[in-house]
Amino acid sequence: MNVLSRSEINKLKLIAAWGSLIVAVGVTTHFYLWKRLVSDPGWPAEWQTAGSAAIIALGLGFPVVYPLTLKFGPVAPRVVVQGIYGWLGAGYFVLLAFLALDLIGAFAEAAGAPLPLTARIRIAVAGLAGGSVALYAFLQARRGPVLERVVVRLANLPAALTGLRILQISDVHIGALAPVGYLAQVLDRYGTLSPHVIALTGDLIEERVANYRHELAPLAKLNPPLGVYFITGNHDYYAGVSNVIAELDRLGVTVLRNERKRLTWGGAQFDLCGVDDPTGDAYEGHGPDYEKALGGCGEFPVILLAHDPRSIRHTARYAVDLQLSGHTHGGQLWPGKYVIGPFMKYMSGLYSISDRTQLYVSRGTGTIGLPMRLPGRSEVTLIELQPKT
Repeated sequence: MNVLSRSEINKLKLIAAWGSLIVAVGVTTHFYLWKRLVSDPGWPAEWQTAGSAAIIALGLGFPVVYPLTLKFGPVAPRVVVQGIYGWLGAGYFVLLAFLALDLIGAFAEAAGAPLPLTARIRIAVAGLAGGSVALYAFLQARRGPVLERVVVRLANLPAALTGLRILQISDVHIGALAPVGYLAQVLDRYGTLSPHVIALTGDLIEERVANYRHELAPLAKLNPPLGVYFITGNHDYYAGVSNVIAELDRLGVTVLRNERKRLTWGGAQFDLCGVDDPTGDAYEGHGPDYEKALGGCGEFPVILLAHDPRSIRHTARYAVDLQLSGHTHGGQLWPGKYVIGPFMKYMSGLYSISDRTQLYVSRGTGTIGLPMRLPGRSEVTLIELQPKT
Protein backbone atom coordinates (compact mmCIF):
# COMPACT_ATOMS: atom_id res chain seq x y z
CA MET A 1 0.00 0.00 0.00
CA ASN A 2 1.45 3.38 -1.06
CA VAL A 3 1.49 6.04 1.63
CA LEU A 4 1.31 9.66 0.53
CA SER A 5 4.18 11.90 1.58
CA ARG A 6 3.64 15.13 3.51
CA SER A 7 4.37 17.07 0.33
CA GLU A 8 1.76 15.11 -1.66
CA ILE A 9 -0.84 15.52 1.11
CA ASN A 10 -0.22 19.27 1.26
CA LYS A 11 -0.53 19.57 -2.52
CA LEU A 12 -3.83 17.67 -2.44
CA LYS A 13 -5.14 19.99 0.29
CA LEU A 14 -4.10 23.00 -1.78
CA ILE A 15 -5.81 21.64 -4.89
CA ALA A 16 -8.96 20.75 -2.91
CA ALA A 17 -9.18 24.20 -1.33
CA TRP A 18 -8.76 26.14 -4.58
CA GLY A 19 -10.87 23.65 -6.53
CA SER A 20 -13.76 23.97 -4.08
CA LEU A 21 -13.64 27.75 -4.24
CA ILE A 22 -13.53 27.82 -8.05
CA VAL A 23 -16.42 25.35 -8.34
CA ALA A 24 -18.54 27.25 -5.78
CA VAL A 25 -18.01 30.60 -7.49
CA GLY A 26 -18.48 29.10 -10.95
CA VAL A 27 -21.73 27.31 -10.11
CA THR A 28 -23.21 30.37 -8.39
CA THR A 29 -22.22 32.73 -11.22
CA HIS A 30 -23.46 30.52 -14.02
CA PHE A 31 -26.74 29.76 -12.24
CA TYR A 32 -27.40 33.49 -11.92
CA LEU A 33 -26.54 34.08 -15.58
CA TRP A 34 -28.71 31.12 -16.63
CA LYS A 35 -31.64 32.55 -14.68
CA ARG A 36 -31.26 36.01 -16.18
CA LEU A 37 -30.36 35.03 -19.75
CA VAL A 38 -32.30 31.81 -20.26
CA SER A 39 -35.03 31.25 -17.68
CA ASP A 40 -36.51 34.69 -16.90
CA PRO A 41 -37.15 35.96 -20.46
CA GLY A 42 -39.57 33.14 -21.32
CA TRP A 43 -37.89 32.04 -24.53
CA PRO A 44 -39.41 29.18 -26.58
CA ALA A 45 -38.65 25.75 -25.13
CA GLU A 46 -36.06 24.82 -27.76
CA TRP A 47 -34.22 28.11 -27.19
CA GLN A 48 -34.17 27.47 -23.47
CA THR A 49 -32.76 23.99 -24.03
CA ALA A 50 -30.01 25.32 -26.29
CA GLY A 51 -29.26 28.19 -23.92
CA SER A 52 -29.08 25.90 -20.91
CA ALA A 53 -26.69 23.56 -22.73
CA ALA A 54 -24.49 26.50 -23.74
CA ILE A 55 -24.34 27.87 -20.17
CA ILE A 56 -23.44 24.42 -18.80
CA ALA A 57 -20.73 23.89 -21.45
CA LEU A 58 -19.22 27.32 -20.87
CA GLY A 59 -19.38 26.84 -17.12
CA LEU A 60 -17.53 23.54 -17.32
CA GLY A 61 -14.88 24.91 -19.68
CA PHE A 62 -12.46 26.35 -17.12
CA PRO A 63 -12.65 23.68 -14.36
CA VAL A 64 -12.17 20.96 -16.99
CA VAL A 65 -9.59 22.50 -19.33
CA TYR A 66 -7.31 24.15 -16.76
CA PRO A 67 -6.42 21.09 -14.61
CA LEU A 68 -6.09 18.91 -17.73
CA THR A 69 -3.72 21.45 -19.25
CA LEU A 70 -1.62 21.55 -16.09
CA LYS A 71 -1.38 17.76 -16.08
CA PHE A 72 -1.06 16.89 -19.75
CA GLY A 73 -0.20 20.10 -21.60
CA PRO A 74 -2.47 21.87 -24.12
CA VAL A 75 -5.67 19.85 -24.55
CA ALA A 76 -7.35 22.40 -26.83
CA PRO A 77 -6.16 25.01 -29.36
CA ARG A 78 -5.06 28.26 -27.76
CA VAL A 79 -7.95 30.16 -29.38
CA VAL A 80 -10.42 27.77 -27.67
CA VAL A 81 -8.78 28.26 -24.27
CA GLN A 82 -8.75 32.02 -24.71
CA GLY A 83 -12.41 31.89 -25.77
CA ILE A 84 -13.34 29.98 -22.60
CA TYR A 85 -11.48 32.47 -20.42
CA GLY A 86 -12.88 35.36 -22.46
CA TRP A 87 -16.40 34.11 -21.72
CA LEU A 88 -15.61 34.12 -18.01
CA GLY A 89 -14.53 37.75 -18.28
CA ALA A 90 -17.52 38.79 -20.37
CA GLY A 91 -19.88 36.87 -18.10
CA TYR A 92 -18.35 38.61 -15.08
CA PHE A 93 -19.10 42.08 -16.44
CA VAL A 94 -22.56 41.11 -17.70
CA LEU A 95 -23.28 39.74 -14.22
CA LEU A 96 -22.16 43.03 -12.66
CA ALA A 97 -24.45 44.89 -15.07
CA PHE A 98 -27.41 42.68 -14.09
CA LEU A 99 -26.65 43.23 -10.40
CA ALA A 100 -26.51 46.99 -10.98
CA LEU A 101 -29.91 46.85 -12.72
CA ASP A 102 -31.30 44.79 -9.83
CA LEU A 103 -30.04 47.34 -7.33
CA ILE A 104 -31.40 50.30 -9.29
CA GLY A 105 -34.71 48.48 -9.72
CA ALA A 106 -34.95 47.78 -5.99
CA PHE A 107 -34.40 51.47 -5.15
CA ALA A 108 -36.89 52.55 -7.80
CA GLU A 109 -39.54 50.16 -6.50
CA ALA A 110 -38.95 51.28 -2.92
CA ALA A 111 -39.44 54.86 -4.10
CA GLY A 112 -42.76 53.90 -5.68
CA ALA A 113 -41.59 54.28 -9.27
CA PRO A 114 -40.72 50.78 -10.57
CA LEU A 115 -38.68 50.63 -13.76
CA PRO A 116 -40.62 49.50 -16.85
CA LEU A 117 -37.95 46.95 -17.83
CA THR A 118 -38.90 43.51 -19.08
CA ALA A 119 -36.52 40.57 -18.71
CA ARG A 120 -35.54 40.87 -22.38
CA ILE A 121 -34.84 44.59 -22.13
CA ARG A 122 -32.65 43.85 -19.10
CA ILE A 123 -30.71 41.34 -21.21
CA ALA A 124 -30.16 43.96 -23.91
CA VAL A 125 -29.02 46.62 -21.43
CA ALA A 126 -26.79 44.29 -19.38
CA GLY A 127 -25.38 42.65 -22.50
CA LEU A 128 -24.51 45.95 -24.14
CA ALA A 129 -23.06 47.52 -20.97
CA GLY A 130 -21.23 44.43 -19.73
CA GLY A 131 -20.03 43.43 -23.19
CA SER A 132 -18.66 46.91 -23.91
CA VAL A 133 -16.73 47.02 -20.65
CA ALA A 134 -15.42 43.49 -21.25
CA LEU A 135 -14.19 44.44 -24.73
CA TYR A 136 -12.41 47.50 -23.36
CA ALA A 137 -10.80 45.42 -20.59
CA PHE A 138 -9.68 42.84 -23.15
CA LEU A 139 -8.08 45.51 -25.33
CA GLN A 140 -6.37 46.98 -22.25
CA ALA A 141 -4.71 43.63 -21.60
CA ARG A 142 -3.73 43.14 -25.25
CA ARG A 143 -1.93 46.49 -25.28
CA GLY A 144 0.69 44.98 -23.00
CA PRO A 145 2.56 46.60 -20.14
CA VAL A 146 3.43 50.23 -19.60
CA LEU A 147 6.81 51.25 -18.21
CA GLU A 148 6.75 52.48 -14.63
CA ARG A 149 9.88 54.45 -13.69
CA VAL A 150 10.27 54.40 -9.91
CA VAL A 151 12.99 56.22 -7.96
CA VAL A 152 13.69 54.58 -4.60
CA ARG A 153 15.76 56.55 -2.11
CA LEU A 154 17.83 54.49 0.33
CA ALA A 155 19.36 55.88 3.50
CA ASN A 156 22.58 53.84 3.33
CA LEU A 157 23.22 53.83 -0.43
CA PRO A 158 26.93 54.17 -1.29
CA ALA A 159 27.67 56.93 -3.78
CA ALA A 160 28.92 54.40 -6.34
CA LEU A 161 25.48 52.73 -6.42
CA THR A 162 23.65 55.97 -7.16
CA GLY A 163 21.59 55.46 -10.30
CA LEU A 164 21.73 51.65 -10.18
CA ARG A 165 18.81 50.35 -12.26
CA ILE A 166 16.78 47.20 -11.65
CA LEU A 167 14.26 46.08 -14.27
CA GLN A 168 11.42 44.18 -12.58
CA ILE A 169 9.28 41.79 -14.61
CA SER A 170 6.62 39.97 -12.63
CA ASP A 171 3.62 37.67 -13.12
CA VAL A 172 3.95 37.07 -16.87
CA HIS A 173 1.93 33.82 -16.62
CA ILE A 174 3.21 32.24 -19.83
CA GLY A 175 0.71 29.67 -21.05
CA ALA A 176 -2.30 29.20 -23.28
CA LEU A 177 -3.92 32.41 -22.01
CA ALA A 178 -1.01 34.70 -22.88
CA PRO A 179 -0.60 35.95 -26.47
CA VAL A 180 1.95 34.01 -28.53
CA GLY A 181 5.43 35.45 -27.98
CA TYR A 182 4.28 37.76 -25.19
CA LEU A 183 7.54 37.64 -23.21
CA ALA A 184 9.57 38.23 -26.36
CA GLN A 185 7.44 41.29 -27.14
CA VAL A 186 7.98 42.66 -23.64
CA LEU A 187 11.75 42.14 -23.79
CA ASP A 188 11.98 43.65 -27.27
CA ARG A 189 10.07 46.72 -26.11
CA TYR A 190 11.95 47.32 -22.86
CA GLY A 191 15.27 45.56 -23.41
CA THR A 192 16.94 48.81 -24.46
CA LEU A 193 16.65 50.41 -21.01
CA SER A 194 20.12 49.15 -20.01
CA PRO A 195 19.34 47.94 -16.48
CA HIS A 196 22.18 46.72 -14.30
CA VAL A 197 20.00 43.89 -12.91
CA ILE A 198 16.87 42.15 -14.21
CA ALA A 199 14.58 40.69 -11.52
CA LEU A 200 11.88 38.16 -12.38
CA THR A 201 9.68 38.20 -9.28
CA GLY A 202 7.66 35.02 -9.75
CA ASP A 203 4.69 33.53 -11.63
CA LEU A 204 6.71 33.48 -14.83
CA ILE A 205 4.90 30.46 -16.26
CA GLU A 206 1.42 29.04 -15.85
CA GLU A 207 1.65 25.61 -17.46
CA ARG A 208 4.08 22.79 -18.26
CA VAL A 209 7.51 24.08 -19.24
CA ALA A 210 7.97 21.44 -21.97
CA ASN A 211 5.21 23.09 -24.01
CA TYR A 212 6.51 26.65 -23.69
CA ARG A 213 10.30 26.46 -23.97
CA HIS A 214 10.12 28.58 -27.12
CA GLU A 215 8.29 31.26 -25.14
CA LEU A 216 10.98 31.29 -22.44
CA ALA A 217 13.91 31.17 -24.89
CA PRO A 218 14.34 34.99 -25.20
CA LEU A 219 15.58 35.04 -21.60
CA ALA A 220 18.85 33.51 -22.81
CA LYS A 221 19.58 36.68 -24.81
CA LEU A 222 19.47 38.96 -21.76
CA ASN A 223 22.87 40.15 -20.65
CA PRO A 224 22.68 42.90 -18.00
CA PRO A 225 26.07 43.48 -16.34
CA LEU A 226 25.00 42.15 -12.92
CA GLY A 227 22.79 39.29 -14.12
CA VAL A 228 19.19 38.04 -14.41
CA TYR A 229 17.57 36.63 -11.26
CA PHE A 230 14.36 34.70 -10.60
CA ILE A 231 12.35 33.74 -7.53
CA THR A 232 9.40 31.37 -7.45
CA GLY A 233 5.77 32.43 -7.36
CA ASN A 234 2.78 30.26 -6.51
CA HIS A 235 1.97 29.47 -10.16
CA ASP A 236 5.53 28.34 -10.87
CA TYR A 237 4.83 25.56 -8.38
CA TYR A 238 1.59 24.60 -10.08
CA ALA A 239 3.45 24.46 -13.42
CA GLY A 240 6.05 22.03 -12.01
CA VAL A 241 8.68 23.92 -10.07
CA SER A 242 11.61 21.54 -10.63
CA ASN A 243 11.17 21.83 -14.40
CA VAL A 244 10.83 25.61 -14.19
CA ILE A 245 14.07 25.90 -12.22
CA ALA A 246 15.91 23.50 -14.52
CA GLU A 247 14.85 25.41 -17.64
CA LEU A 248 15.84 28.78 -16.20
CA ASP A 249 19.21 27.36 -15.16
CA ARG A 250 19.68 26.19 -18.75
CA LEU A 251 18.85 29.67 -20.05
CA GLY A 252 21.43 31.30 -17.78
CA VAL A 253 18.99 32.80 -15.27
CA THR A 254 20.09 32.65 -11.63
CA VAL A 255 17.38 31.18 -9.42
CA LEU A 256 17.55 32.53 -5.86
CA ARG A 257 16.12 30.00 -3.43
CA ASN A 258 16.44 31.39 0.09
CA GLU A 259 19.87 32.75 -0.69
CA ARG A 260 21.78 35.92 -1.44
CA LYS A 261 24.32 37.11 -3.95
CA ARG A 262 26.81 39.83 -3.07
CA LEU A 263 27.09 42.04 -6.14
CA THR A 264 29.62 44.77 -6.86
CA TRP A 265 29.21 47.85 -9.00
CA GLY A 266 31.60 50.77 -9.19
CA GLY A 267 33.58 49.35 -6.29
CA ALA A 268 30.55 49.31 -3.96
CA GLN A 269 28.69 46.20 -2.84
CA PHE A 270 25.08 45.27 -2.16
CA ASP A 271 23.23 42.04 -1.35
CA LEU A 272 20.58 40.72 -3.71
CA CYS A 273 18.47 38.16 -1.86
CA GLY A 274 15.59 35.93 -2.88
CA VAL A 275 13.13 33.68 -1.05
CA ASP A 276 10.79 30.90 -2.14
CA ASP A 277 7.08 31.64 -2.38
CA PRO A 278 5.06 30.46 0.66
CA THR A 279 3.23 28.00 -1.64
CA GLY A 280 6.50 26.07 -1.58
CA ASP A 281 5.69 24.94 1.97
CA ALA A 282 3.47 22.30 0.35
CA TYR A 283 6.43 20.91 -1.63
CA GLU A 284 9.25 18.85 -0.19
CA GLY A 285 12.44 20.90 0.13
CA HIS A 286 10.73 24.21 -0.74
CA GLY A 287 9.22 27.14 1.09
CA PRO A 288 10.59 30.44 2.39
CA ASP A 289 13.51 30.44 4.81
CA TYR A 290 13.93 34.09 5.75
CA GLU A 291 16.76 33.49 8.19
CA LYS A 292 18.80 31.60 5.60
CA ALA A 293 18.33 34.33 3.01
CA LEU A 294 18.59 37.40 5.22
CA GLY A 295 20.30 36.43 8.46
CA GLY A 296 23.49 38.42 8.94
CA CYS A 297 22.65 40.98 6.26
CA GLY A 298 22.97 44.68 6.95
CA GLU A 299 26.57 45.60 6.29
CA PHE A 300 25.63 46.47 2.71
CA PRO A 301 22.33 47.61 1.13
CA VAL A 302 19.88 44.69 0.82
CA ILE A 303 17.51 44.24 -2.12
CA LEU A 304 15.09 41.34 -1.58
CA LEU A 305 12.99 39.54 -4.18
CA ALA A 306 9.86 37.97 -2.62
CA HIS A 307 6.83 37.18 -4.76
CA ASP A 308 4.09 37.70 -2.17
CA PRO A 309 4.12 41.19 -0.60
CA ARG A 310 2.57 39.78 2.58
CA SER A 311 5.97 38.28 3.36
CA ILE A 312 7.04 41.78 4.40
CA ARG A 313 5.71 40.99 7.88
CA HIS A 314 8.57 38.49 8.15
CA THR A 315 11.26 40.21 6.09
CA ALA A 316 10.91 43.64 7.71
CA ARG A 317 12.46 42.16 10.85
CA TYR A 318 15.73 41.93 8.92
CA ALA A 319 17.97 44.61 7.47
CA VAL A 320 16.06 44.87 4.18
CA ASP A 321 16.29 48.16 2.33
CA LEU A 322 13.97 47.35 -0.57
CA GLN A 323 11.69 44.39 -1.23
CA LEU A 324 10.37 43.81 -4.76
CA SER A 325 7.13 41.81 -4.99
CA GLY A 326 4.25 41.06 -7.34
CA HIS A 327 1.42 38.53 -6.97
CA THR A 328 -1.49 40.99 -6.56
CA HIS A 329 -1.85 42.16 -10.20
CA GLY A 330 -3.03 45.41 -8.65
CA GLY A 331 -6.46 43.82 -8.41
CA GLN A 332 -6.45 43.36 -12.24
CA LEU A 333 -10.21 43.80 -12.68
CA TRP A 334 -12.52 46.26 -10.94
CA PRO A 335 -13.60 45.87 -8.18
CA GLY A 336 -10.93 43.22 -7.42
CA LYS A 337 -8.75 45.75 -5.66
CA TYR A 338 -11.48 46.35 -3.09
CA VAL A 339 -12.49 42.70 -2.78
CA ILE A 340 -9.01 41.40 -1.95
CA GLY A 341 -7.92 44.59 -0.20
CA PRO A 342 -8.85 43.31 3.29
CA PHE A 343 -6.53 40.33 2.72
CA MET A 344 -3.79 42.15 0.81
CA LYS A 345 -2.62 45.32 2.55
CA TYR A 346 -0.01 46.18 -0.08
CA MET A 347 -1.68 46.14 -3.50
CA SER A 348 0.56 48.09 -5.87
CA GLY A 349 3.17 50.82 -5.84
CA LEU A 350 5.84 51.93 -3.38
CA TYR A 351 5.33 51.67 0.38
CA SER A 352 7.45 52.84 3.30
CA ILE A 353 7.44 50.04 5.89
CA SER A 354 9.96 51.43 8.37
CA ASP A 355 12.78 53.96 8.57
CA ARG A 356 14.93 51.51 6.61
CA THR A 357 12.62 49.18 4.68
CA GLN A 358 10.59 50.01 1.56
CA LEU A 359 8.37 47.71 -0.50
CA TYR A 360 7.49 47.95 -4.17
CA VAL A 361 4.59 45.84 -5.48
CA SER A 362 4.25 45.41 -9.23
CA ARG A 363 0.82 45.24 -10.91
CA GLY A 364 2.25 42.37 -12.95
CA THR A 365 3.49 42.16 -16.52
CA GLY A 366 0.77 39.73 -17.68
CA THR A 367 -2.70 38.67 -16.63
CA ILE A 368 -4.08 35.82 -14.55
CA GLY A 369 -7.27 33.84 -15.14
CA LEU A 370 -8.98 36.34 -17.42
CA PRO A 371 -7.34 38.02 -20.46
CA MET A 372 -8.51 41.43 -19.26
CA ARG A 373 -7.42 44.44 -17.22
CA LEU A 374 -9.50 47.26 -15.81
CA PRO A 375 -8.82 50.04 -15.11
CA GLY A 376 -4.99 49.98 -15.19
CA ARG A 377 -2.64 48.23 -17.59
CA SER A 378 0.06 45.73 -16.68
CA GLU A 379 3.57 47.02 -16.02
CA VAL A 380 7.29 46.58 -16.40
CA THR A 381 9.12 48.50 -13.69
CA LEU A 382 12.46 50.28 -13.89
CA ILE A 383 13.69 50.85 -10.33
CA GLU A 384 16.42 53.47 -9.95
CA LEU A 385 18.28 53.69 -6.64
CA GLN A 386 19.15 57.12 -5.28
CA PRO A 387 20.45 58.26 -1.89
CA LYS A 388 17.97 59.61 0.62
CA THR A 389 18.44 63.36 0.92
